[in-house]
Amino acid sequence: MENRIADLSWRTERQQIAEALTDDDIFVVRSLRLEVPSANLVLRLPQTIDELIDAARVAASGIVKPGLRFFGVNWEKGEPADVARSSFSSNLGVLASIADADWKLPLCAYIDEQFVGRQSVRAENFAVGREFKTGSWVRPDLQSRGIGFAMRVAVLQLGFAEFDAETARSESFESNRASARVSEKCSYEPDGTETIVQDGHRLVGQRWLMTRDHWMSVRDGWPKVVVGGVTPQLLRSLGASETSDK
Repeated sequence: MENRIADLSWRTERQQIAEALTDDDIFVVRSLRLEVPSANLVLRLPQTIDELIDAARVAASGIVKPGLRFFGVNWEKGEPADVARSSFSSNLGVLASIADADWKLPLCAYIDEQFVGRQSVRAENFAVGREFKTGSWVRPDLQSRGIGFAMRVAVLQLGFAEFDAETARSESFESNRASARVSEKCSYEPDGTETIVQDGHRLVGQRWLMTRDHWMSVRDGWPKVVVGGVTPQLLRSLGASETSDK
């Protein structure tokens, strides 16, 4: 027994450190929160399995009218149950694999605690490239109410003011004028086109570019964004750095 206790003595310090870790030390994006008070909008990550399930159920209910193609990946293809399971599994995997090389933040959008859409922010090798990309959707019954604009304003604030990015990019397809209008309203600059083939259909995407300098010149007059939960641990995990452009 004495030998067994002696063999475990090395573990004491590590155990003390582990027990002192907070939830945010382990799940570094847990407390990230973006608020746009004028739109009563909150963007945050799902906190529970039930919230992921609720978001998957909305995604499966139909976001795009049949026959139209709004996204580079046709994730709506299939029966509602298949789409819901795919959405749930995909977003659960994203939350478990955030690292500085490649990351994606699948933010949920809420108004009055009601789920209204999804706003993703993603990057590849952000520590070097300093560039992020965005994508979003809003429930069909709540579209054309300025929610998409408020969501985009919020993540631009996050990327430039909090993560110290140099460029942001987005893309919209010909059939998705609502997405293009959001980019235009935010004063993105057209950045060429891209053609992809999806399920035998030719899709032309309009690329959009926002630079840090341009964002700083056009953001006056935009809705105020309140950002919380950006910790040093979060910045290190995403390969970001602190900035004073807030």
